[in-house]
Amino acid sequence: MHGKIRRNWQKHELLFKKLEDFGTTLSEEQLQSKAMQNGWSIKQVFHHLFLAEQMSYDSIMSFNFDKKLEKTSLGSVYRTTLLLLALKSPLKFKSPKQVNIDNQIDSIDFSMIMSEWRKKKAVFEHFLNQFPTNRLSFYIFRHPYAGKMNIVQAIKFFNLHISHHEIQIKRICHVNSITY
Repeated sequence: MHGKIRRNWQKHELLFKKLEDFGTTLSEEQLQSKAMQNGWSIKQVFHHLFLAEQMSYDSIMSFNFDKKLEKTSLGSVYRTTLLLLALKSPLKFKSPKQVNIDNQIDSIDFSMIMSEWRKKKAVFEHFLNQFPTNRLSFYIFRHPYAGKMNIVQAIKFFNLHISHHEIQIKRICHVNSITY
């Protein structure tokens, strides 16, 4: 695995582990806690994160460099930077419809979400271990809002996406007197 990918992926692993360790300490009732009546529950936030990464991993792993070989542009770097800055802010954003969560999700078992997420991460990590170094600066992923990203930008997005939603989980915990 290339050094840039490894550094960002290791950070991702730490963020995921912290989130997973916290989630496994919660009861089903706590997992279904919300900060607002129309807001997401803690479990819905976890499921959203899983769906976003699952869809992103699948998209990245199915990318065909033989069909499309394009370096990420300065505009791509700018849009990705704007997205990353937005995710660092406490502002709320409407999630892309592909990863939006409805209220039915509370019936899904939390341990199943985490188990599936771990499996997907393992497959993606294997992909990252094989990722060609000469393709680091090439577009491989298209974010619904930020546009084209290379593999390092995509992993940085995953990291900030988790951090952004960790703030949301902390807010839900605070409102419901749950220790984070």
